[in-house]
Amino acid sequence: LKSLASAYVRGGQISEGIDTYQKLIAVDPNRAGGYYRDLLDIYLKADLQQEAIDTARKVVEMSPSDAEAYLTLGQVHTMYRQPEEALAAYR
Repeated sequence: LKSLASAYVRGGQISEGIDTYQKLIAVDPNRAGGYYRDLLDIYLKADLQQEAIDTARKVVEMSPSDAEAYLTLGQVHTMYRQPEEALAAYR
């Protein structure tokens, strides 16, 4: 499924890729953190603001002790001009 999801995204079939990653998260919850990171990349490239923010938050939820996850969340908020939320993530 991961190869299929990547192929969809490379082929410009973004919604199919997103759907496939969501299926991966459901069937393989142990690796969901990585799948959420892949989804975040897709949402950022497609400029899907709310989906990107929600997914960055999900990455933090999956790895609450991962400083890089908080950094990523802060960067997403910064990208979408949400300085208060970015500052909170950086703290």
